[in-house]
Amino acid sequence: NDYRIKFGKWAYRYYLGDHADAFEPDDSFGQATDLIPGVSQEHSIWPAGDQDWWRLDLAAAATVVLETSGVPGGDTQMWLYNSSLQQIAFNDDHSSGTRYSRITRQLSAGTYYVRVECYYEDMVISSYTLNASATGATSVSHALAAGWNLVSVPIVPCHTNPAYVLQSIEGKYEVVQ
Repeated sequence: NDYRIKFGKWAYRYYLGDHADAFEPDDSFGQATDLIPGVSQEHSIWPAGDQDWWRLDLAAAATVVLETSGVPGGDTQMWLYNSSLQQIAFNDDHSSGTRYSRITRQLSAGTYYVRVECYYEDMVISSYTLNASATGATSVSHALAAGWNLVSVPIVPCHTNPAYVLQSIEGKYEVVQ
């Protein structure tokens, strides 16, 4: 399913089959995946032209760092929007030597959206990670029932059964979709 073709100094990677990530569909702000600072999410840009969206809810002002990383040859672009979907930041290549993206921004409490796409509209990225940190925020805004704590558990692609992933957690828990 994974083919590499080399032309001179350029190598291209082609995929046959489905490489959609576990968070799909997340192709618009209305389908955005919750973004929790400190919890990495592995995504893919598949098929070509795919885009991934996240929703970040800050309960307090914070310095937020959003950064993509991933497979060699990946090239992301990242946008940050406010709750009215007005663009407040953009990044293509955050430093020389990498084609992944990074945005650092002081944000006030509120709702924000993040969008990531591949720079080349006709290419895919088999795997990339979005990391987020929020310095200065006392909490992330999530409504929880009394006595409950929010735990985000990344699902390993080969183990998508929640019972398998959660078997090592002791105590009372509930899977919320």
